[in-house]
Amino acid sequence: AIVVAENIHRHRQMGKDGETAAVEGTQEVSVPVVFAVLTTMVAFLPMLFMPGSMGQFSRNIPLIVIACLIFSLVESLLILPSHLRHLPRENGKTKKGIWARVQDGVNRLLELFIDRVYAPSLRIATEWRYATLALALTILVLTGAYASSGRIKFNFFPAIEADNVAVELTMPLGTPLAVTEEAITGFEEAARQLQAELLNESGKPLITNIATATGGQPYREKQSSSTGGVTERFAGAHLAEVNLELLSAEERALSSTEIALLWQERAGTVPGAEEVVFNSDLLGGGGDIDLRLSGPDLEQLRLAAEDLRGALLEIGGVLSAQDSYREGKREWKLAITPQGEALGLSLADLARQVRQALYGEEVQSIQRGRDEVDVMLRYPAADRARLASLEDMRIRTAEGSELPFLEVARIERGRGFSTVDRTDRQRSLRVTADIDPQLTTPDQVTDALLAGPMQEILARYPGLEYGFEGRQKEQGDFMGRLIKLNLLALLAIYTLLAIPLRSYLQPLIIMMAIPFGLVGAVWGHALLGVDLAIMSVIGIAALGGVVINDSLVMIDFVNRLRSQGTSLHDAVMQAGGRRFRPILLTTVTTFLGLTPLLLERSLQAQFLIPMAISLAYGVLFATFITLILVPSTYLILEDLQRLPGWLARGLGW
Repeated sequence: AIVVAENIHRHRQMGKDGETAAVEGTQEVSVPVVFAVLTTMVAFLPMLFMPGSMGQFSRNIPLIVIACLIFSLVESLLILPSHLRHLPRENGKTKKGIWARVQDGVNRLLELFIDRVYAPSLRIATEWRYATLALALTILVLTGAYASSGRIKFNFFPAIEADNVAVELTMPLGTPLAVTEEAITGFEEAARQLQAELLNESGKPLITNIATATGGQPYREKQSSSTGGVTERFAGAHLAEVNLELLSAEERALSSTEIALLWQERAGTVPGAEEVVFNSDLLGGGGDIDLRLSGPDLEQLRLAAEDLRGALLEIGGVLSAQDSYREGKREWKLAITPQGEALGLSLADLARQVRQALYGEEVQSIQRGRDEVDVMLRYPAADRARLASLEDMRIRTAEGSELPFLEVARIERGRGFSTVDRTDRQRSLRVTADIDPQLTTPDQVTDALLAGPMQEILARYPGLEYGFEGRQKEQGDFMGRLIKLNLLALLAIYTLLAIPLRSYLQPLIIMMAIPFGLVGAVWGHALLGVDLAIMSVIGIAALGGVVINDSLVMIDFVNRLRSQGTSLHDAVMQAGGRRFRPILLTTVTTFLGLTPLLLERSLQAQFLIPMAISLAYGVLFATFITLILVPSTYLILEDLQRLPGWLARGLGW
């Protein structure tokens, strides 16, 4: 709309009547405007096909953006010119009124800036165009080096502060409910002490409500269902949870993470607990590091998981590490002795006879009214309650003889498995770890682990295999899909640009602005102290369609002037001066439109702020590229096209 309105205004300044200026001004820029909108839509399309829970988040963005672009295109090319045909003619007379004077003053300052600052700068940049290109590439390389050096962190799933803090307690399987309830009481008392201590400026407690659940973990179950995967059930006498509801983020100075750390210090430890997790993240859903170990031997897996947990805890920034191995309930394990095997007795025979003795065997079914009653034959209740009854029972062999239980079988006490996990038909365990995001990132911890400790563990346990799960697996899938789809999007953008420009080389000049948008995005995150996240990457991907719009209008205007007989250098200079105003206005309005989101503190905004930073600062930096580098590279392209002729003349051909 800015490009169309500014061009109509320029035609009106040339003395044309309102209707002529509206029609000719719109027609002049209609082709680049249409293709600029199409390239932006193509840049947002890959978000529609992203996998995983992050794909469900990002899918809504292109649906809204594309719909808005379609309607804005109709408005700017059909409705807006109809309004602007009533624009008054510029006759050089001084306008009356304060607002008119402000407009005139801003316009004069803008014209003065173009004549005194931008035009001389553009002239120098085009004369030293190869140095200008070298300087731009240097900035791009330095930015890439800065981002890859680790000075700016990358967290695929950023920690988004929640208005809840929960502690999730897991005791050994089979723990009585009373024991679990006693263990969780300490966390509840510590929370009440913290509630009395933490107040905001107006005297309100930062902790508004405390909810305790014994026999389940409802908050954890709710987070599991919100990730878009299969909802897990967290119920059992060995599970408990305390959930603190906090004031909204706008009303408190302490973050939910800081409150969780204070709570953890006051609560201390729980003897015998399998796992104690403090959760203050809105997304939740597993540890920052999540590896799956698989192999044929469960005992080997358990030992390897212990070693892996120890290796993770030695890496700086890792707060805790745990594995998924959980012992099941206590049980008696039966086995056949060599004498029993010699008599032809199998483990199945032994298990069947023990089951018949203790659980019973159905011998008859009696109809009693409308009900059917099963008659079970088994030991008396008193004998089924004593282990001695099992040791005293006699086992029948295949030949019909009966032998004492302890002669053909042995019994030992042990524990079963709470769950049995398999990957590719092999037993598997998962090892997870939580990190301090202020000190490190999941990628840095993973790199440190794979650089040495992981190789030692694999060498120590032959046959062991590992892979990533959880967030890191989703990160790999998401980034792999995003790269492939964006390559296709770039190819589609190149094709769309080649149509109005009628050139296979000029689209490359316009697309040079895309990587330089990355420069603005990276330094924008560094300036605001925000880590790069997945939404930053999505913003950078979408930025490709936004930053090329101004460049397309600029190149189209240069080509139009050259077709009218203007010399190459004059066409570049005139296009820069005439396109400066709409390019500047487009950038400023885009940046200001994103500013409220950048300043927002609410929880709903935290997830989108990295994307807003990428778009706002990427567009801001790409504007300088459009105004300076694009005209310079346009002249460089002309130099390269003329190079064969220069060489031929130099060689006397």
